[in-house]
Amino acid sequence: MYFLVGKAVNRLSMILKISVLKIFVSQKNLVIPYTTKFRKRFNLEISQTGKLYIGENVFLNNDVSINALQDVKIGSNTMIGENVKIYDHDHKFDVHRGVYAKQGFTCEPVSIGENVWIGANCLILKGVNIGDNAVIAGGSVVVSDVPDNVVYFNKIEPKIRPLN
Repeated sequence: MYFLVGKAVNRLSMILKISVLKIFVSQKNLVIPYTTKFRKRFNLEISQTGKLYIGENVFLNNDVSINALQDVKIGSNTMIGENVKIYDHDHKFDVHRGVYAKQGFTCEPVSIGENVWIGANCLILKGVNIGDNAVIAGGSVVVSDVPDNVVYFNKIEPKIRPLN
């Protein structure tokens, strides 16, 4: 059975014990099953055109943040660790077009498969598809697709390049 959210944003906050940053909901753009488990300080931002679909038996640990300007899907039986951030968009930035905050966004859907474990402090960025049964090691930054049945980890090496 699914919990389809219509008009009651305040009720959503109360039921899910979440901090709603900015949300425009209708029955078509937010689907959260009753079997979803949330810990403290879950943050959610959905734009008017954004969509969030969460499958059955998903667990979201403390301080998880999901930002859906276009489309984020999370498959059934997925576990998401503390402080994980999921974004389906990036800010546009062109040094020749003035203030970055006014340049808008580029969006691509994010899809997380079934039975996925995403460790603490991970960052999942736009356009990423994570396959079924994948494990994302803690602290990973996921910028490209992850196949089914793999462990994904990365070490971040600092890189500096000019803006032009």
